This record gives sequence, structure tokens and C-alpha cells, in this order.
Amino acid sequence: YQRRVHGISKEGMNVIRALLLSVFVAVVLASSATPLQCGWPTDNFAARSSSSSVNVTCAPLSKADAIILDTHEVWVDTSMPAAPSATVHYVDVATTLYIKPYVQAPSASRKSTRAVIATVNDDTQDDTLAAALERADKRIAAAVAAGADLIVFPELYFPVCDDLARFDANCSAHIQLVRNYCATQSERYAMWLVCSLVTVQEGPERHFFNTALVYNRTGDLVSSFYKMFPVIEPEYGIGPEAYFTPSLSGAVAFDTDFGMRVSIAICNDDAFPEVWLQMAALGVDLVLWPAAWRGGAIINNYAYMHNYYIVNSPSDTRSGVVADPAGRSIDEQSQSDNIIYKDNNTFVVSLETELVVIHDNFNTRMWQMINESYGAIEVDLFDGEAQRYVLRPAANATTGAVFLRHILQQYGVYTNRHLSHWMRQHTNQLRSIGQPIPPSPTNRRKRGSEDGVPLKYRRKS
Repeated sequence: YQRRVHGISKEGMNVIRALLLSVFVAVVLASSATPLQCGWPTDNFAARSSSSSVNVTCAPLSKADAIILDTHEVWVDTSMPAAPSATVHYVDVATTLYIKPYVQAPSASRKSTRAVIATVNDDTQDDTLAAALERADKRIAAAVAAGADLIVFPELYFPVCDDLARFDANCSAHIQLVRNYCATQSERYAMWLVCSLVTVQEGPERHFFNTALVYNRTGDLVSSFYKMFPVIEPEYGIGPEAYFTPSLSGAVAFDTDFGMRVSIAICNDDAFPEVWLQMAALGVDLVLWPAAWRGGAIINNYAYMHNYYIVNSPSDTRSGVVADPAGRSIDEQSQSDNIIYKDNNTFVVSLETELVVIHDNFNTRMWQMINESYGAIEVDLFDGEAQRYVLRPAANATTGAVFLRHILQQYGVYTNRHLSHWMRQHTNQLRSIGQPIPPSPTNRRKRGSEDGVPLKYRRKS
């Protein structure tokens, strides 16, 4: 509906709006009183706001729930527990999708806030499938010995078909063999596996996808990721990834039992910032990036910009790049105490699942939270010019596992990523309706208050 309807007064439109909203909310509640995961078409990623409506698909894929706040906002609360429900289609009347910060409730079985991730660097391009499976056995054995929670293989690690133009029953059998292998190995070793191969979808037309399949500790396939941007040669519209269909689903995420929400991008996806913004909007803590190469500085930049871990698994003789949410590398020269194991083809790191990046703007209770945590939180001003802090559970905390994100919620402290995302969405909303930012209340506490801030962290006048 539009305000500019001929012959209807503003008051009349308000009545219509109220009626439409009540019907919309009633439909939502009647359709699903259960939590849902919401996504959007690939051309409508989270930062977009336009004058037309956006079709938002919600399904019970993970922890989420749709909450209608008013006619301009549909929030996706990713802290809600999952529950079965039919797929529901929503239309956000103001074309704005807001993502509240994802906070995974600590499992009663979780005694640690560390996750052990293994990344493989190996080139199987010229191998037979049998040889690649033999290599995979060795990489999995090394990861298991290092206590890994998850192992990720490079892009198209398992060669299932020599020529997609001649796809036949043998190729189909190879795909199924790899699926069975990954399911069996993940269950055998009680470890998450991310296996990269070609998959096919049959129908009126056959579609091939550059795919990463995710198996949990019990051998269940929990998620499938399809490369969003296969390589295409300029001008001619052809390329080395001929026959591959680009992803039709956009970025998706899955939850783990080691306390991290995870998403995946594949190789050439690194060149497209909207992919990484989509993953940030889904509230992920870790991005796995199987690729043909190691990526370079852009990977650290994405980690810094969106404040999640990135773990690269390349078809390379060198180990993959691992970046923390502050954009800092984890390697022999930096944060080497997080390295558990390394050989020529397997790199295993321990990641702090409760590490967060905070900007002190508007977080007026941050230092109160830190001071009242009695040594449970460590603080690192890693970017003084931008006033960005890394907060993590203290290594010597006497209270056991410190679930820092829940402490942030209790004090109303925003992570840097949530603050940026919220600001982007609300700015886009104001821009779409041509309205200025409203003034702050006169009694509002000013940003940048020095109350409780240690002297070494105070701004220089």
C-alpha cells in the first residue's frame, strides 16, 4: 500500500495501515507461532532498502523467529530456539529486514569456550577419486589426533567427474560414494566434516553446483553450500567453471555444538563484498572458505570488517589463512599459542568462541560490565585509532566457562558488528522516506563517557 492514494486523507490512511498491520500480524501468528530462519533472494542482501517490497522466505532451518514491531520493521531474532514449522513467506511492507544479534544459548554439555578447527591444504586436481579418498583418510586422522571439532577440505577436493559435458552414471555413483564416505567418517570420528565436490540437481534441466556439504558428528547432512560466483571470463561469458550454475540460495548458516554459528563461501566468492555482508547479517561467528588459493589481505580485511573468524582451506602447498574477528592472522608469527598442530597438509587451530569486537561509542555500560566481571573478561585495545576493543573470557577465570555474549546482553552492550548493522539499516530506512535523524533526549548520557574507564584506555584530549 502507499500513502499517496488519491481521495484518502492522512487519517484515513492511518486507519487502513492499522487494519492492514493487524491482518498481517494475525496471518504471521496463525501461520507460525514457532521460530523460523529467514533469508532473502541473492539480489536483496541485508543492506538493501528500496521502494519495492522484498519477499522474505522463513523456514525452520535454525534458531530464529519473526517478530513484527510496526509497519516499517520485520526483525529476525536469531536468539530464539528452533522448532518445526511449515515454510512461510513474508513480505516486509517497508522493504527493510533487520537482523538482531545471534546469541547461541550455552549448552549444558559445553564446558569450554574453545573450538578446534582443522583446515586441509592439498591439491587433488590430477588424482583419481580413490587417491583423493586415501589422502582424505590421512588428513582426517591427523585432525582427529589433534582433537578437532571440524575439518574443512579445499574447493572441489573430491574429483567425482572428469568432464561435466559427459556426465554419466559413473559420475553420479562417484558423487554418492563421496556423500557416503563423508557421512561415515564424520560419524566414525564424531567430528564435523565439510566436503567439497560437484553435485547435480536433476529436473527439466540438469544443474551442476560447486558445493560444500556439511556433516555433523552423527553423520547427518545438515547443510549444503553452493558457490555464488563461479568464475566467468569477461566479454565472452564463458570460463573455467563452465556448466556450473551459480547458487540460487544466497548465504546460509548452520549452528554447531561447539558454540559457533558457521557459514561458507567458496573461492571466487571472495571478490564480492555482498556475500560477506550476507554472512555477517546471519550472525555467523566463523566463515569457512575452501578455495583454490589463500586469498591474501582481503581475507583479513573481511574478518576485520565483519568481526568473524575466517578459516581458509586452499589447494596449495602452504597452509590456509586463518584470521580472527579483529582481522589478525593466526600463524607461526602471530597468536602461535592458538596453533595445536601443523604438518605439510593439515593445520589445526584453537579458536575462542566467545571473542567479540566492541566499539566504545554508545556502549556506555561497557566498562561497568568489565569492572563488575571480577577478572572474568580480558580487554585488548587492538585498534586505538578506531577505539575498537577485543573482549574475550580471561584465560585464568575461576568461574569456569565464561559465556561473554550473554554477559553483553545483560548489560545492553552491543558488539561492533551489531552496532554497524543496526545503524546501516536505520539510516537506509530514514533515507528511503527522506527523514532526518531525530534528536537525542536531553537527559541521555553522552557517548564517550569516561566513567569507569581505566586511564590507559581514556581518549587523549
